[in-house]
Amino acid sequence: MVNRKDTETFRTQRDFYKKYPSHFYICSNCGYMNASPYNCQRCGWRADGLLKTMGKGYKYTIAKTGEVKEIFRPIEVFRKSDEAEPQTRKSKEHE
Repeated sequence: MVNRKDTETFRTQRDFYKKYPSHFYICSNCGYMNASPYNCQRCGWRADGLLKTMGKGYKYTIAKTGEVKEIFRPIEVFRKSDEAEPQTRKSKEHE
């Protein structure tokens, strides 16, 4: 089991979802808010691809299985940081 300083450990996947209930994630490439923790709908970036999240994602371990996951940052983590707001879909009126 990998237990790094920058990796949070949860007992089960359910515990992860209890801490981050929104199920929204910020793409580490373009900053777009997605419902998928791995695939960006805007730019096509994949958190599980060759370059992963380029150090801008979120890593966690499931203690029960020992599985380490690297995903886009949950919106709850993003809100705690001092970064700019995530990009969302703009209505055609504002374009």
